[in-house]
Amino acid sequence: MQGGQTLLFTITDENGHVALLTTEIQPPSDDPEYDGPVSEGD
Repeated sequence: MQGGQTLLFTITDENGHVALLTTEIQPPSDDPEYDGPVSEGD
């Protein structure tokens, strides 16, 4: 199985400038209790 995926986004603003955004998706943790990013304020 491969590691994390990389998502590529392109955003164009009202002035026509293009921004590239990359987002790394980490593979799931081996911890069976893992259920996505941990939120401390819950």
